[in-house]
Amino acid sequence: MNVLELLQADGISPRKVSGSKGGEYHSPCPGCGGTDRFHCWPEQNGGEGSWWCRGCDAGGDSIQYLVDFRGMAFRAAAAFVGRKLEPCASSRPLQPPRRPSEAAPWQPEPAREPSERWRTRAGELVAAAHAQLLRTPEPLEYLARRGLPLEAVERYRLGWLPEDVYRERSAWGLPHEMNPRTGKPRKLWIPAGLVIPIFHGGQLHRVRVRRPKPGPFGPKKYCWVPGSGSGVMVLSPNARAFVAVEAELDAMLCDFATGDAVGALGLGTISAKPDVWTHGILTRSLAILNALDFESSVPAGTGEAAQLEAERKMRQQRQVRDWWQATYDHAERWPVPEAKDPGEAFAAGVNIADWIKAGLPPVMLMPAAPARPVAPQSSPEAPAPVRPVVSQAIPEAPASSSGSKAASLAALERLLRETGIRLTFNGSRPFEIPKPLQGHTGILRRLKELCFQDDELGAYLDRHPDAIITAENLVVR
Repeated sequence: MNVLELLQADGISPRKVSGSKGGEYHSPCPGCGGTDRFHCWPEQNGGEGSWWCRGCDAGGDSIQYLVDFRGMAFRAAAAFVGRKLEPCASSRPLQPPRRPSEAAPWQPEPAREPSERWRTRAGELVAAAHAQLLRTPEPLEYLARRGLPLEAVERYRLGWLPEDVYRERSAWGLPHEMNPRTGKPRKLWIPAGLVIPIFHGGQLHRVRVRRPKPGPFGPKKYCWVPGSGSGVMVLSPNARAFVAVEAELDAMLCDFATGDAVGALGLGTISAKPDVWTHGILTRSLAILNALDFESSVPAGTGEAAQLEAERKMRQQRQVRDWWQATYDHAERWPVPEAKDPGEAFAAGVNIADWIKAGLPPVMLMPAAPARPVAPQSSPEAPAPVRPVVSQAIPEAPASSSGSKAASLAALERLLRETGIRLTFNGSRPFEIPKPLQGHTGILRRLKELCFQDDELGAYLDRHPDAIITAENLVVR
């Protein structure tokens, strides 16, 4: 199979955009999504094809495709596409490179907490700024355009400062600072702009201000109020899944769009890491959707220095993306389908709730099962119900199979039952996936792991007597 056929087998329909190099096709990436960032040339490499994703900045041949997107070992991938490997001239085993995480495992640190005096003064500021925002139409209209209507403004207690504020540092519990130019005590400066409070456990933890335009104290768009805590924003901490984004307003957008089932992390900066409290919440969750800003290409028409800086930033973003997936097994890269962050995607017409829902694990997508009526208690003489026999074509029943196969079979049955997916193994589309779940890379990856990478379960499926396999007939007794 060449790269194009592998893509189609994974449920992706590439679009031909050029006849050069034997034909060029664009499609979503099996790894990082998107719409047309994945490029493949099926006629290259002697008909095996080649590929490159401008989002992942990765590429290769059909073997590399299987290694990267189906998790196959190199030799198994080579055998899958029919390539014979020559024996290695050296008998010395190759050692896998050590990852930085192996040399120095990451450990979360406790967040620095603000003082009680700071909390009191900052709480007064947040309350006054919130009241001001409620009577100021222009910033309210701006927030509504970002998907945060009045109900969201009130829920997250957003505020507005129409002008810069200066306060005595001692009143906020902050140490004295001297102005080296005037020799006088320096005031606490809080710039005009949108006030974004961050709470931990119901207590005010940080305050950040988004400035509407650069001011006399520098071009920074965001400013932390000195004395704030160091933890990140966690919205709906009791949620079962979380979306990780950079800007707090984007976190509010995601949280507001999905209700209590899905929370959000507003990291403030792309390099921020979870503190101990946040790490505990994430560890207990079912899924983490990594939607941090990700530039996929260098802007055209920029000079050499600007291009180098843009490339450096892209490399840094890729490292951050990889860190989340490497640290949390249930984290998945889930960029917005358009633009670079949820706020821009919302402005472009993307339904934020639908985008997040498509990335959730199957167990979170199913409606709650209706309560079953209590069956009348049968008499002691009544025989127990017997499951009808489907077929005897497979002599080995699951109960007598090995532990690994039994576990995989049970996992596959549960997945098919939760999602309504049917196995057909027909041509280039081995799975029939209901429309609401199409494009869900997590479900597709799990299906491929069970059906194509578990040899024992694969042999069981190959011998199955039915052409279409569902949760109802998967187990043959």
